[in-house]
This record gives sequence, C-alpha cells and structure tokens, in this order.
Amino acid sequence: KKLEIDAEIPGNKLLALINIDSFSSINLAYGLETGNEVLKIIADRLKNILPPKTLLYKLSGDEFVVLSKNETLNSDMLATLLNKAISGAPIQSEDYSINLSVSIGIVENEEKNLLRKADIALKLSKKKGHGYYIVYNEEFDVINRYRDIFVWVSKVKKAVEEDRMVPFFQGIRNNQTGEFDIYESLVRIIDNGEVIAPRSFLGPAKEVGIYNAVTTCMIDKVFEYFSSRKELFTINLSHEDFANARLIDYITNKIQQYQIPPTRIIFEVLEEFSLKNNPASFDFLRELKSLGIKIAIDDFGLEYSNFSRLLAIQADYLKIAGAFTRRLDTDPSGYKIVRAMSDFGHTMGAQIIAEFVYSEEVQKRVMEVGIDYSQGNLFSLPGPTTEAAIAEAFHVLERSSEDD
Repeated sequence: KKLEIDAEIPGNKLLALINIDSFSSINLAYGLETGNEVLKIIADRLKNILPPKTLLYKLSGDEFVVLSKNETLNSDMLATLLNKAISGAPIQSEDYSINLSVSIGIVENEEKNLLRKADIALKLSKKKGHGYYIVYNEEFDVINRYRDIFVWVSKVKKAVEEDRMVPFFQGIRNNQTGEFDIYESLVRIIDNGEVIAPRSFLGPAKEVGIYNAVTTCMIDKVFEYFSSRKELFTINLSHEDFANARLIDYITNKIQQYQIPPTRIIFEVLEEFSLKNNPASFDFLRELKSLGIKIAIDDFGLEYSNFSRLLAIQADYLKIAGAFTRRLDTDPSGYKIVRAMSDFGHTMGAQIIAEFVYSEEVQKRVMEVGIDYSQGNLFSLPGPTTEAAIAEAFHVLERSSEDD
C-alpha cells in the first residue's frame, strides 16, 4: 500500500520493477529457507548501492521495486547499478554458490500508473530472455493491448471450431403467472475447464471482425435447443450483425431447419445502436419483424432515446436497464423514472422487462410499477440450467480434458 501511494506522488523520476530470473529453481534446489536467505542478501546489496532520494520496496515473491526522485539518475545508470548489485558477484555460503540474473522494467519521467507501466516493461523484458531491462514506452500499451486481443481472438476461433462455445440461459419471470415464459441466451466459452464470460472475448471478436461467427454459432445452438421446447427465447445482436448481409438468410434457414415459429424468437438489440439514424439498422430490424420475429430493446434508458425512431421500430419488449431498477427500493427519483419508462412502453404496445432484479424489495417495487417481467439473480442465475445445456457443457468439458 505504501508503495502504491508513494508511486503516485508527483516528482518521481524513475521506478524500476525488478524480478529475479528463475528464482523458483533456487527454492526447489536449496529449499525455501535458503531462498529467503538469498532474498535478504539481495535486499542488502540493493540498499548499499542506491543513490540519495531513492527507496527500496520488497514485493511478494522474488520482486523488488526501486523508486527514485534523484534528478542525476537516468534509466541506463539505474539498470547498471541494479545489475551490478545482483548479478555482479555470486551469492555464496558454505553450502552454496548461486549466480543470479535479473529482469527489469523501468519507467522514467512518467506521472501516473507507474507500477502498471513498469509491469508492462518487465513482461516485455522477460520475453527477450534473462538479464534484460526495458524502459517503458507509451507504444507498449498499444502492443500489449493488441497482443491480448489476438490471444482472445485465437480462443474464440478455437472455441467455435472445437464446439466449446455454449449457451447459458437466464429465466425471465412473468410477473402475472410467476412462470419463466422467456429465457435469455448468453454466450460462454469453455477454455481449459473454465467457463469464460463474454466480457473477456466479445470486444476482441468485434475488433477483428469475427463477431459474426459468435452470433451464428449461438443462433444454431439456441435454435436447436428450443426446437423441442415451448418457451420464447432471446439472442443478443450487435451493430456488427446489422452489417452482415447474409445473417437474415441464415436466420431464415435455421427457422426452417428447426421448425421454430418465428413468434417465439426475440432478438435483443442495444438502445444505442437500434435508435441511431442508421438506415441499415432500421432495414435489418424491419426484415426481422417481417418474418414474425420479436424485437427487444436492451438497456433501455441508458441512452438519450429518440422516441420517434423507437415508435418506428415497433419494439415488442423494452428491457429497463439495471442502472435504474437496482435503485428502485432506495431512490424515489429513480422509481419515478422507471414508472415513466414503463408507462411509455405500455403506451407504445411493448411489454416491459426489469433487468437486475436482485432482491425482494426491488421486486416489490417492480410489481407496484406494473412491469410485466422480471429478470435477475433473485429468480434465476445464468447457467446451463436445462438438461440439454448441462449435457452439452459436460460433454465439452470432458472432451477438453481428454485433449489436454
């Protein structure tokens, strides 16, 4: 905590994040007690060579941080001092003689997020091998970001190819009957036995143009599952899907393949995309409506709605954003806003769904307002809650473990 505070105080010239290369092998070869002795010796060596206005911090494991306000010091000089202190001579006792190398990430003349930037530089230095240091450059953030993007893109492609993309479901409760009349379909990836939520991979998939593969995979799996059931179901669409000229034909073919009445299908679109003055978006939604498919506006209320466009879309459902519903029981102003949105939706002929219903108190207010449906963890947790989804998830997990 002290380091985090000190690192953000103005006037820091340099911050160096130091990692002892392959230190775990020392613990394995000589034991934890010897490993701790070596770390103490390293700390003493570093203290002895640090110039004025320079502090040393010990992090967990085999990492140290040096923070300096010394104006005469630069990154090359600091790296030389640190390497000489740690690698200049072996660490010796009667029982061992250990030669060390060190990887260093350095930040120079930066004002904010010094530790994060030093960590980026350290990771890049370790990729070069042992004994290197790298000084942070703002371009590294871009490099790091794109590296992460392509890691996730690779995971998405493999998940589609290896049938490890699976739908999870969350029930949407009919507030008149108490039954789950609708299920929202939520995409997940099974990766090394772990369930990965979409916030990790949908952004990268959109950035490199493979989001359509996610959508078509979900449509196929969800249509197949609900072909043997009676409930309505929703699938999320993004503005990337609006630009896919072949998606309408794909949906039409899947309706015929699985013999699903289009009136049981609901496509959810975000308010910010559905209400923009984009002719392609309107044409896409009109084509879906012409097939008998229903439209839900997701996260309603978060954007400044153009009500004339909303009326033109003729949405069948408005899903009031959780940012409003979660405060229904504590915020009188929020209560009035939700009531107004519900009244407006009913006036235009839509049914209203309250998102993020997490407590009995919130649900009580939802009922008072006259909202038709409730969705949230109070009633249904997202998951492979149905027999087919459970079987699919276990099938994928078993095959994944066999491949490993």
